[in-house]
Amino acid sequence: MRQVGVLPSGGAKDSGEPKSLTHVVKAEMFGIRYADEQGQAHTVTVIQIGDQWYMPPNAEQWSKALKPLAPWLGEKLTAAAAAAKDTTPREDTINVLAAEGS
Repeated sequence: MRQVGVLPSGGAKDSGEPKSLTHVVKAEMFGIRYADEQGQAHTVTVIQIGDQWYMPPNAEQWSKALKPLAPWLGEKLTAAAAAAKDTTPREDTINVLAAEGS
């Protein structure tokens, strides 16, 4: 029986060269709240990889265990994430085309 999970299927090998990376796919995490077939509310964390959605068996317990970060750390992460997304062109501070010693 082949294990079903987040790895690609349809021709993907079950092995590879030692110390090799065979696949990388962006994964996004979402917190959701939904009502099941009986109307019972659930708050869970799910992951989308490609066009497939995943939820671990313990998603509800894991999600309930999440705690907010300390405010100072959250602020630093927010600033770092904003800086990482900033694609504003910057002026070069070093002229790499200038001949050295001229």
